[in-house]
Amino acid sequence: MNELYLAIGCSVAALITVALLAMSVMRKPPGSDKMAAISRLVQQGARAFLNREYRYVALFVVVIFVLISVVGGVKPELGLSWKTAVAFMAGAVASGGAGFLGMHIATRANARTTAAAESGGVKSALDVALSGGGVMGMGVVGIALLGLVVVYKLFDGDPIIVNGYAMGASLVALFGRSEKHGHGDSQQDNDRSGRNDLYRGEGDGSRRIGPEVNSPPE
Repeated sequence: MNELYLAIGCSVAALITVALLAMSVMRKPPGSDKMAAISRLVQQGARAFLNREYRYVALFVVVIFVLISVVGGVKPELGLSWKTAVAFMAGAVASGGAGFLGMHIATRANARTTAAAESGGVKSALDVALSGGGVMGMGVVGIALLGLVVVYKLFDGDPIIVNGYAMGASLVALFGRSEKHGHGDSQQDNDRSGRNDLYRGEGDGSRRIGPEVNSPPE
């Protein structure tokens, strides 16, 4: 039981650290109007990407959820059950939540890192960049560990059920990883063409030819 309380304390501490790092990043200036405009476009693209990816992943997760439940009912000697399916779903949700959290902060830290480098040099830029990356790292630890503690407590530490949670979390993370590798080259091409479409330099200045973004910097 003492180990369980220690795990809860560590997960809460990690989530508090995430909140402090995120607030530190968001307090930094987003840079010039041009930086803020590009940052908002990146945020829109990142949200669209994650929403579409997670729609497909959700379908796959639901199919596996049903399969685990059905197999557990037909062959109970395997040790699977609806409880394993629920733990699997919880792991998938926890992993997806960590992905959304990391993307939310990372796309906002980019412009702020550039602005910090412009005004304060490498040290200031690294402070912002490391804080933004720390949100994702500590967020994964805090969310995953807290979910694990809940699953462990609800199902009396059954190892098969706990492994169901781990499988759900790993599956969503694996989908995200393979998607990034699969579209890495095309994304770089799109980024280059997007920059060319957004701004077309003329002499020392730049003329904006992309869509107007009038909302205030985030």
